[in-house]
Amino acid sequence: AAANEDNNNHSSAELWAVSPAPFPLRPLQGYDSLIHIDAEHWQDDAPSTLREYGIVTQSNILDQSEITELKQLVDEAIAEVENKLQEHRPEIDVGEDTFIFREIASRNLQRFDLRLDTIPRAHEMVER
Repeated sequence: AAANEDNNNHSSAELWAVSPAPFPLRPLQGYDSLIHIDAEHWQDDAPSTLREYGIVTQSNILDQSEITELKQLVDEAIAEVENKLQEHRPEIDVGEDTFIFREIASRNLQRFDLRLDTIPRAHEMVER
């Protein structure tokens, strides 16, 4: 988390998406103002924004303690998957080899997708 001038804590995440079709050229003002939906308008505006741009953002979904808790849950899930891989598939070189399992899949060198819906509390936090 980084502090801004008002000493408020903020967290951010970067998301990269792959599209089966070309994206239109970026608007001059960028996408931030077009894809950011505040909590008050989320129910009404998020579906149409997602259909139009393929992504939406919202601030202040989780507070700092929830972010810390979610990170701990994810770190524990990663450690559990790594232990299972070592125990059941020791021939897999994690970070180098391509693999796909129900809980986790490698994307590229050192990049992975981990399913949060298999972790009840994490699922609850991201489904809000």
